[in-house]
Amino acid sequence: LNPAAGPPTQPFPAPSNDSKTQLELPSDVEVGEYAEYLGMKPGEDGRFLWIASLACCAPIPAGWKEMEDHLGNTFFFNNATQESQWDHPYDQDYEAVFRGLKWAMDHEAPPTKASVETMAK
Repeated sequence: LNPAAGPPTQPFPAPSNDSKTQLELPSDVEVGEYAEYLGMKPGEDGRFLWIASLACCAPIPAGWKEMEDHLGNTFFFNNATQESQWDHPYDQDYEAVFRGLKWAMDHEAPPTKASVETMAK
């Protein structure tokens, strides 16, 4: 989350309606591994696994390409900035949603925009 850039217009877009695109659901193991990657604790944060499931299937944002290095490792390339990164461009957003919802449910109060931005850093 980059507060200076303003809120994303579509933080979690739906998969393409392209008939060639087929949504492959992640396995329970993949969801569990992604949940841990996003900061969830096994056995404690099960109520938030749906976030990890969505993150596993997140589409690549416009202007980005999913690529592989010479060893077959996936990375993401931003055409506009000419920068690459290992993490999916939406990973920080999904992590912020998880942390914000967890905080809200644990404290029975909605998180503020500032608290979500702080958690995303």
